[in-house]
Amino acid sequence: MSSSATSRVFAIGFAAAGLAAILGGCSTDDGGGIIPGNTAGSPGFSGSGSNTAGSTSMSGSPGIGGSGAGASSTAGAAPVGGMGGASSGGGPMGGSSGSGGGGGGAPTNDVTKVWKSDGCGKPAPAGGKVSIGTMGTKDAQCAAALGGKPRCGPWGQPTCNWVDAQDNPVEACKSELPRDHFLYLPDNYDNNKAYPLVLLGPGCGAPGSEVYDYNDNAGNSIIRVGVSPANAQLVGHGTNPGQGCFDDKEGDDSIDFVHYEKLYDKLNAEVCFDRNRVFAGGNSSGAWWSNELGCKYAGDATRPMRGIFPNTGGLPSETQWKPTCSGKPISGIWVHSTGDMTNPFSGNKYAIGLHMAANNCGGNNYDGATLENYDVPGRPAGECKKIAGCPELYPLIVCALNLGNEHGSHDPTVNNTVSFFLQNIVKPPFLTP
Repeated sequence: MSSSATSRVFAIGFAAAGLAAILGGCSTDDGGGIIPGNTAGSPGFSGSGSNTAGSTSMSGSPGIGGSGAGASSTAGAAPVGGMGGASSGGGPMGGSSGSGGGGGGAPTNDVTKVWKSDGCGKPAPAGGKVSIGTMGTKDAQCAAALGGKPRCGPWGQPTCNWVDAQDNPVEACKSELPRDHFLYLPDNYDNNKAYPLVLLGPGCGAPGSEVYDYNDNAGNSIIRVGVSPANAQLVGHGTNPGQGCFDDKEGDDSIDFVHYEKLYDKLNAEVCFDRNRVFAGGNSSGAWWSNELGCKYAGDATRPMRGIFPNTGGLPSETQWKPTCSGKPISGIWVHSTGDMTNPFSGNKYAIGLHMAANNCGGNNYDGATLENYDVPGRPAGECKKIAGCPELYPLIVCALNLGNEHGSHDPTVNNTVSFFLQNIVKPPFLTP
């Protein structure tokens, strides 16, 4: 699943003084996929950090409150790791031409139109590593724990009062929390063309350079960003401690929400993408992360999610762990082995049901849904199904694979299906003049 070497790659690291590089164990991919570090933990995902203004709970129970903020940027070292994904030839590209100088488009609630980022017209980001920290405050009763000790209150700032298993202060939490991501631009990147943007998360313990390539950036028609989980030894994780997973089972307190907003704002200022075509996908732990981003940021006025592409994973349904969903429509493709016992299919069924309700698909239960074939070139007929009754602009697609107890990355299904979808999301009816 790691990206090929022909694309332009920029490694962007969120670093902070006094904090060690990402540590901790990484689980192997039980399903034999090629992403190292897929989580073997139970389903669940955290939310935290800054709450999205005006959002309501789709599932009836709001998550735990929290807040967060991004910190300053500093120049870093040379690029680290990560290989680009690209090939010759370009697929259809979204967006319209704009003048040079970096002017963004006016916000629009019409998802069939292009909303250009502020980075349009600006030169492509220079190679190299940029250091940016994140910080925030979790609710005093947050769910996170590490070594039996809670990880609540301020983090990434001097007032952090976390302690380790021996009740010694965790000095590293007093500095900004570093986050890494890897930027993959398509070949012949046009800084006046607003491309679809896809954020991708790997499994536990893996870096953001080890993510799906979506068939070489969907035929050089999208911008991909591989996002690494945070430092495994610093961030609390009640179910998978020390494995380097995304901050799940944390309601609205996930540090990953703080990071998403900071990352979005940075990309908005530097690269040209369509703000009405921002997606999140991932494998295993990255799938929980993408499900949570879709839940919370669907239809957001400032940083909207247009669709999500989780492979395995799920969305927590427990009151103390689930994030507050926006209740706005979104597109989605879920790939899952129906017999997976590592991340049971029930976790994604729950997420699908919520989005069926939000999309007004005529129901809220995947098991009771009417399904239609969603055939993808190069894949077996009927491998993926589209839920009938959903709005044309917000399709929900499920690839329920009969593979038994298998927790894999499903690269051929994921790469072909998502690439096919992304090359159509810039055509009518999804995009109109």
